[in-house]
Amino acid sequence: MVGTLAVLGLTAVAVKLLASGNGFRAFALTELVTPGAVAGWAAALPEDEDEFILAAWGLVGGMAYDPVPSHLDLVDGSVRGEHLALPLEVLGQGVGNCVGRSLLLVSLLRGRLPPERVMVGVGLLSKPEQQGGHAWALAQRADGRWYLLEATAPAGAWVEAGGELASYIPYIYLNDALLFSSSDQLAFILGGPRV
Repeated sequence: MVGTLAVLGLTAVAVKLLASGNGFRAFALTELVTPGAVAGWAAALPEDEDEFILAAWGLVGGMAYDPVPSHLDLVDGSVRGEHLALPLEVLGQGVGNCVGRSLLLVSLLRGRLPPERVMVGVGLLSKPEQQGGHAWALAQRADGRWYLLEATAPAGAWVEAGGELASYIPYIYLNDALLFSSSDQLAFILGGPRV
C-alpha cells in the first residue's frame, strides 16, 4: 500500500526498493523505467506517434494480470517497494501487476517520447468498484494534452487527464529521468539540479 509521502529534499540519483526478505537494494531510476532494455520491442511498433502509443498500450494491456501486489512508498526521498517486477521481467513473463505493467508501458513509450511527456503515476485508485494502491501510465500526446493509459486494461479510448483521472490520486510520478511528488510538485532531474 502506498503511504504518506515525505517531502523530497534531494536530487533523485538512486531509488531504494525493499526486496522481500532481503533488506534494501538501491536502484537508479533507470532500472525502474528501462527504454534501452525494451528498445527492440518499441522499434517494431508503428511510426505514427498516436498509433505507437496505442500499440504499446495494447501490448502491455493484453498481458495477463498478476494479482500479487507491489507496495511502493516514498520515504525520505527514496521510493521503497516490495514484490516489484521490473519491465524486462514483465515483458519476458507476459504477466504483471499494475506497477510492473505501468513501468513496462512507460519504458516502451520512452523509446520515442522525451521524459517530460510520459510518466508512471503511483498512488491510490478510488472508484466504487475498486479502491487501493495503484500505478498507471500518463502520456502527453502531440496535441499537448495529457492522457491516462491504464496499463492493467486493454488499450481503449483516449482518456484525457481530468474527468476519469479524478479517481486516480497520485503520490509520485516517475520515469527514467524524473521523480517528483504530487504533494510538493518538485521535479528532479536524474543526476542534475532541482527544477
